[in-house]
Amino acid sequence: MNIKTRESEYQCIWADVHTDLVAGMKTFSHNISLSDLMSDKDYRLILADIDSRLKVFKGQLLQTETKLQFTPVGISSFFAPEGNSKNLTTYLAVAGSSFIFFYRNLKGIFKFQIPNLEPDQGETSIWNQLKENSIDTESALTRLDELQHSSHDVHLSTRSLELLSIKDAQKRLSFVEERKQIPIVISNYITCMTTLKRSDPERIYATSYIVVGTECRIIYVIDYSGSKIISKFKIPCIPFQIASYGAYSIDYKLHVATRNGLIITIGSGEGKPHRIDVGSKILRILRLDKTIVVGTIDSMYRSYYINGNQNFSISLPDTITCMESFDFKKGKYFKGVLITLKNSELRLYNEKQLLNVYKTSQIIFGMTFGKFGSEEDNLILVSESGCIMVKSLLHSNLDKEFILNKPLEDGNMNVPKKTKLYLDLIEREKESSGSMNQIFQSDLVRLRYKTLDTYFKMLKIGNAPQNYSTSSKIKLSATLQGLGPNFRLNLFVDNTGDEAICSADMTLDYDSRLFNFEKDCIQLGILVPNVPIRYSMRFRNVSETGSSGNIKIHILDKARTSPLISTTIKVPISEVDII
Repeated sequence: MNIKTRESEYQCIWADVHTDLVAGMKTFSHNISLSDLMSDKDYRLILADIDSRLKVFKGQLLQTETKLQFTPVGISSFFAPEGNSKNLTTYLAVAGSSFIFFYRNLKGIFKFQIPNLEPDQGETSIWNQLKENSIDTESALTRLDELQHSSHDVHLSTRSLELLSIKDAQKRLSFVEERKQIPIVISNYITCMTTLKRSDPERIYATSYIVVGTECRIIYVIDYSGSKIISKFKIPCIPFQIASYGAYSIDYKLHVATRNGLIITIGSGEGKPHRIDVGSKILRILRLDKTIVVGTIDSMYRSYYINGNQNFSISLPDTITCMESFDFKKGKYFKGVLITLKNSELRLYNEKQLLNVYKTSQIIFGMTFGKFGSEEDNLILVSESGCIMVKSLLHSNLDKEFILNKPLEDGNMNVPKKTKLYLDLIEREKESSGSMNQIFQSDLVRLRYKTLDTYFKMLKIGNAPQNYSTSSKIKLSATLQGLGPNFRLNLFVDNTGDEAICSADMTLDYDSRLFNFEKDCIQLGILVPNVPIRYSMRFRNVSETGSSGNIKIHILDKARTSPLISTTIKVPISEVDII
């Protein structure tokens, strides 16, 4: 089979849905999310940019914009119980500085602060001696430098690191005099964040925990309530991305990408953390079933097994800018990888097999794939200039690309039966589009006729309001409460026209041998447009046997001879008083 090398040789599998050229969003993939924020099955697009803005889009419209107090380093949506209820609701976690802010229904509800790190005793001792003037600045500088290089487990405070960076002796002396009286505080800043299912990894709507990595080389697993840390892991390097897999209460793995090109695996049942040395700076990692997919700054797309053995390695034509998982559940199911390059190419891989190449109009710096609105399989792209592009997947073209790119076996194409049937149905729809439209229009006419016929029958038997006036528009509805012999008649009157109706009255027509009302007529006065009026009237069934009957309600205008509107309500058989 010939290998395709040009983008024009591939089927276009992406359809343009929406492009916002003036969005001005400067963000990356870890700050983009698609989530059912309002728990209404309408998935929103959430973006947090480097200008400390949190934007939520509903469809093509900006729903809310919030100014953050920090630069976000990650956003994640997850499901958790609301209070003591067992019903799950959607939460949004936004991480920045040393805080995680939690939102529900687009409103901030609480925050969690990562605890500060205890300063090293050796560093504390040095600054205490400087405070007591028992040691000079140069000796303290030498001891701090030795302490910094003595062990990887020692975290010096920013104060000590800043002192070590000052070269001028007089400035060092002034720096010490200004700060030696202040207690040492080592803030634990967040570098990355993700979520981990609590008990059922296969369910979409399942309770999740928050997982964060910090500058102090610690991984925290935080309860969904944002009130406590349930697990804590120490790693030898600074993390910048975490990929989670499994469930916390069953079996889970956390694959942590570090700044020095290592992938460290920690989790349940793990003794010493397992390491994979990629050999280059990592841009992005993904966990796909039994493999870990890695994109590096040297334009390499790599795959590793969980035990650390390399599966494959592919050299790409340009630098990787984004990488995202592609979970395709229709037709030929597979979990693929979407990769964007600096040459504006968007590539789709199924493991090491290249399925499609698409040329974007700009260089992409942020990307996510999933459900947007009520539609599945949408691709969200954020370009270098801040433009937001929404694209929808063309399933038929993807199926064709998958078949065309599938390796040949004994010279024959092995096409799955379901895929063949799917493609046959597509061709049938193309050929029979005219007749299908005619059938649809015919069914629509039948539906309208059935609706009109049913309404006419209701008018004939008096079960629907009948409007006799063509110049006024009155809505009248009546409901009945009670089992008898005492009843309550609730009336709702609304003038939906453009002009007010003066001197309107409402009268009741009924059999006085069956029912007894306190009064039969009500003066409505002026009916103002779009100002509904409610009335409640009590009556009694005076029949000895509790017989049923009808009550007719008319709204009259003194300037007209016919009623404005009439309706009939049927009173059921009533209970009778037992003496």
